[in-house]
Amino acid sequence: MNQYDLIIQEYLEEHKSVSFEKIGTLLYAVKNNAEDLPFTPGTIQFEYDKKALTSQGLIDFIGQRLGKSRVLIQSDIESYFELIRQFVNIGKAYEMETIGVFKLAKSNEYEFTPYDHLQKKEESKSGKRQQMRANANLASNQKTNRSALMFLAVLIILAVLGVVAWGTYNLLFTGSSNSSLPDTPNAAIAQRKPDTNINAKQPKDTFTTVKGDTANYKFIYETTSSGVRAYARTGQLKSYGNLAGVDSTITSNEKVYKLYLKMRLYHADTAKVKDSLQKHLQRNIIIVLFE
Repeated sequence: MNQYDLIIQEYLEEHKSVSFEKIGTLLYAVKNNAEDLPFTPGTIQFEYDKKALTSQGLIDFIGQRLGKSRVLIQSDIESYFELIRQFVNIGKAYEMETIGVFKLAKSNEYEFTPYDHLQKKEESKSGKRQQMRANANLASNQKTNRSALMFLAVLIILAVLGVVAWGTYNLLFTGSSNSSLPDTPNAAIAQRKPDTNINAKQPKDTFTTVKGDTANYKFIYETTSSGVRAYARTGQLKSYGNLAGVDSTITSNEKVYKLYLKMRLYHADTAKVKDSLQKHLQRNIIIVLFE
């Protein structure tokens, strides 16, 4: 979910309309107070307008919520709406979390389907019931497995006690007769003095890891001035299960995005991970330590 989605929802509820650049306008009609849900089918209408401009009030509203400068918010929101248009134009639906889904109609115009909270609520209830049944079955299986493990543990304990008893019997009743026997090669070995040669080879640890010797690292693999490129690439890597992110800074001339992968590693492993990422991504990697 984009960080602006919930704030856009709040703005729409409060101001009843909001416009997105080159996309169109959302109009909020009626709130279903009985269900206490923000949006239900029919409460939001969409007017497609390729020449639409972003509501200026929305930019100020987001800036107040996040405590950021208007210039920074305006640049970020432009990149966000450009990303939505890119997704829709290539035929992929884009879900604005808690609000609805934008997609391309057969007429090549954008269309919008409101987020159905009533349906999501029923799906959530159904999911909870299924989870409860699954938990009950799991508890039953765990109880059966626990009984089998307890039985196996008893058998192991009995076997260990048997071995200990047999060893004790041999030590007490047969050990004294063996002491009168002449020295055998094994006995000679047992009586041999330990080697005190300081040059004798001793086993050495080849690798030592200090527990807790870890830190959080950002592996910056790309720097770009394109917000669309930054968020699209980051979203792609996240979909593969990577901890990907974007940092942005504003210089005197343009806004720069730094794309990175976040990992917690042992300090000794950073060079190896950096080399692996450079080979995989075919890019120069910069490592940044952060809290």
